[in-house]
Amino acid sequence: MKNLCKIKIVLLIVMTWQALCSQTISQLPNEPDLSVRYIKRLPEINYVWGSTNPTVDGWPTVGQIITWRVHIKNWSPNTYTAVSYQWKKNNVTISTGTLNFLPNQEKTAEIQQSWTFIKDSIEFFIDNLNVIAETSEQNNKLKIYTNSISQIFYVEQSIYNYFHDYQYLLGVGTNSWDDWAQMLHVKRWNAMFQNAVYPSAPNGVLDRIRVDSIAVMPDGALPLGWGLATNHPNDQDHTVDLQWGFPSVNYTTFYSNHTSANDNNPFFFEGSLLHELGHARYLKDNYGFDIHDTHVHLKEGNTLVSTSPLMPTIVWDILYFGKNQALMGGTYDSIAEYEALALNRIAYHRATKGNFNSPYNNGEFLQELPQNNFITFKDQNNMILNNACLKVYRAGPKPGEWYGKNFDTIPDLQFVCNAGGEANVGHMPFDATAIIHGFNHANTDIIIRVEHQGKVGYGIMEASFFNMEYMKGNINNAYYTLKVNMLPCSQFNSTCNCAFIPTNLTENNTGNPLTVYPNPANNSVFITAAVNLSAAEIFVWNNFGEQLNTKQIISKGQVEIFTDQLPSGLYTIEMIDAAGLNYYKKIIIQH
Repeated sequence: MKNLCKIKIVLLIVMTWQALCSQTISQLPNEPDLSVRYIKRLPEINYVWGSTNPTVDGWPTVGQIITWRVHIKNWSPNTYTAVSYQWKKNNVTISTGTLNFLPNQEKTAEIQQSWTFIKDSIEFFIDNLNVIAETSEQNNKLKIYTNSISQIFYVEQSIYNYFHDYQYLLGVGTNSWDDWAQMLHVKRWNAMFQNAVYPSAPNGVLDRIRVDSIAVMPDGALPLGWGLATNHPNDQDHTVDLQWGFPSVNYTTFYSNHTSANDNNPFFFEGSLLHELGHARYLKDNYGFDIHDTHVHLKEGNTLVSTSPLMPTIVWDILYFGKNQALMGGTYDSIAEYEALALNRIAYHRATKGNFNSPYNNGEFLQELPQNNFITFKDQNNMILNNACLKVYRAGPKPGEWYGKNFDTIPDLQFVCNAGGEANVGHMPFDATAIIHGFNHANTDIIIRVEHQGKVGYGIMEASFFNMEYMKGNINNAYYTLKVNMLPCSQFNSTCNCAFIPTNLTENNTGNPLTVYPNPANNSVFITAAVNLSAAEIFVWNNFGEQLNTKQIISKGQVEIFTDQLPSGLYTIEMIDAAGLNYYKKIIIQH
């Protein structure tokens, strides 16, 4: 019995020691630390659904008194009295004061300002006199910009606690989930915006992001309404422009590396988070412009173009990488020019059709294409491919695949370059109606077969190139150069018979009964003639000498030919009257 008591006493001592050790270890990150969590703007204002003026709607009015409320957390078991704080505006002190903290207490402080739409900086410092020796000093201050796009994070309790237990081990000054979000993500995101400087974006991305709130929720609470716990944590929250949720699921595995301060470790930098939030600002996946070997079914002679010297594999199964592989392409550490232009297109806009991933106006800029798109074709030696013959292949759907593409063997459009190697492929060479970029189908690339003097090559154009020109202001006419690797047709047992052959149809200048208007035409052209049009046949020919199918309507003594599906270019209209006589008129289609 005595031995049993001794065993119980020893076990009790061991268990007590283990408990004390466990408590000590878990408290290591809690050693004296005050952290600025976020700065909230009050009053809360909902964004206006479908607003046509989102730079004004949903924002405070000029002169309105607004409140900036900062949340500060005491992450230690210590009590602090008269802790100094400081507010700065544009680096000038505007307010000071003191706060008292109980152990593990959160406190707030406020300033009031008159609202303007000027981008002012507001910065808060806790313990600005540096009286308290803390585990981390880096999280004692937070700077925001007054007209920033607002963000809320919903974080379930267990993952929130987990980050506080282990963030300090990274050794970068972070000590909580809040620090991870603010210091390692939002601060970096804003720096990426600032550094995204291009000729078309000389001041980088104009917007900045501000965390308006971090809402800690019970485990299992997300989502609060419809949708996914991550993408749509609270679809009814319209007070902010961005939202994302962190459910307490698989977090100990995904965030298991507590010590590596590098971009491959999501516990340090979760680049995919910024990528996913980019969708909430309408951005699309730029890797969706990639073309894989299973997408291309074209043949040159008996040779499958895919993976051949005409379109070799770059890496893995990829034949073509989209040209904007940055935040939305998977590298996560920079903003591509395409992304900068798209973000600046909605600079200072509140959300309008959703603040989640993805909103109902996601990728709306994809439909913005210049009216005319002129491409100059050159070979690998930079030589102009004058009078080259072009065949354009559009991407059909590939069911069951994100950004699925199917390039079949039938060309959708044909053109002939002029003597300068240039062709106008029109407003919408990618599709007859609209750009699609999603599950099952992405028609955001075209493949162009180029034939010139016994050689052949294949080039690719992205809709993003056209979007960028439009966003640069080139709404009517845009110009591009496409360099193509040209190889002998004989290498592929292909019959190349391109020649610049304008149709052998010349206008009848004498006794021609045809009148064609308007000329140039856009979506349709009208024909009148001093003959019985009901008994006549009318045809449209392109510069390949090919007869085109067109919709025609005879009404009130005239024929209307619909040309909206024809690319911009020069065409010939042929009329054969009842007596079998042929008459021709040249016409320019200009969209």
